[in-house]
Amino acid sequence: MKKYSRIASITFSTFIVAVVVLLVLLRDHPVLLRIPNNDSISPRYYCLVNPFREKGPEAVATASLNSLSAGQIDVVSCCVSGSTYILAKEKEFPIKSWRLGDRKDQNGEAQLVYWVKRGNGYPEGYEAEVHFTVSKVGNGWQLRSFSAVY
Repeated sequence: MKKYSRIASITFSTFIVAVVVLLVLLRDHPVLLRIPNNDSISPRYYCLVNPFREKGPEAVATASLNSLSAGQIDVVSCCVSGSTYILAKEKEFPIKSWRLGDRKDQNGEAQLVYWVKRGNGYPEGYEAEVHFTVSKVGNGWQLRSFSAVY
């Protein structure tokens, strides 16, 4: 019985090490699995993210979401191509909560999709899309574009 227990322990340990090594090797793939929870026209994706991914782009997007949630809409004014419509809607329907729905990295640029819930009369429980494009600048990341679906 000890022999089987030892073999099982070694096999389990090897499996865990292999999974960790695989995740490290897949660091360039921030999303390991993207799952739609329904088959609607605009499915609200859930994603399983790589714990070893570069988290800089998400930090920039999250800082922007925190500012928008606090009513500081000027944080995205540089990145909406002069659209006063987006700024007006962000002020009218402030973001209450969010979750990462998807992320794609390519050539020093990250495109992030968040699903947000809004307040101030927005349909209760409805999640709307918010898109960020974040670019690598030197050692950091910078917000390049912002768009949202209302």
